[in-house]
Amino acid sequence: MGYMGFGMQRWVYSRNPKKPFVKGRIPSFSTTDSYDRKFKLQPSKQYDSFYIIISILLISLFFSVIYSKKDAFLIHSNEVNNQKKEIFKYRDKEAFIFLMKSGKHRLESGNIIGAYYEFKLANNIKPNDAYLKQITIETLSILCSRNEKYCKELDVFMKKE
Repeated sequence: MGYMGFGMQRWVYSRNPKKPFVKGRIPSFSTTDSYDRKFKLQPSKQYDSFYIIISILLISLFFSVIYSKKDAFLIHSNEVNNQKKEIFKYRDKEAFIFLMKSGKHRLESGNIIGAYYEFKLANNIKPNDAYLKQITIETLSILCSRNEKYCKELDVFMKKE
């Protein structure tokens, strides 16, 4: 039969065919060991009470430190929020000054539509500024004389006051 399988191939093909409905036993090369191990419940391992006490102390120390630092954290948080508000006020003030200068410059150079939009943005920052309202009304009246579209905006702006 050749060299393949070291003779196992010949053993497989030379076996007798199985007979139907017969439960036969194929011999194995070695017997299998049977383990009769009995499983029984083991008692749970007892943790040392020292570790339990230490963990409770550490947890209570952690929460006491958090509780004692709570007031300092809240004070610091309020300071940070106040600083942010001051920064926003400062930036709004600078933006308002820039928009007013830019709008005046555009008015002087003859770009009335650009000046109106600058004043409109400045009005979003400080809606109660009297000088801004006056210059916006003047700009809108100039635009209204040139284009009727701005007359409606002038009416709306006048009603806001």
